[in-house]
Amino acid sequence: MFIFVMIFGYFAVPPELQRRVLLYGVLGAIVMRGAMIFAGVWLVSQFAWLLYAFGVPDHHRDQDAALRPPAARPRQEPLLRWVQGHLRITKRFHDEHFFVLQNGRRWATPMFLVLG
Repeated sequence: MFIFVMIFGYFAVPPELQRRVLLYGVLGAIVMRGAMIFAGVWLVSQFAWLLYAFGVPDHHRDQDAALRPPAARPRQEPLLRWVQGHLRITKRFHDEHFFVLQNGRRWATPMFLVLG
């Protein structure tokens, strides 16, 4: 729930619009988790040696990463900038819609970004 609150705060999603994003976000997470589980089971059943590869501990991981203070958040995340460069995104929310038609063209709304 904490992650949802952070995302809603970052995108300034009005409380009355949060229900729809939560519904689709949770359903999407369940579907993706199921797909990953089934894909993992299939991969392990086809390639048993993968169990050994996943079992090797990661000695190169930075042990002090959790102790460092978080870096200052850039003005916009790189993925967010990339999406905004490739999609037409409206400046404001349009009720609970993820996409709207404006001047005959389909635009994504900030609700679509929140869902992603």
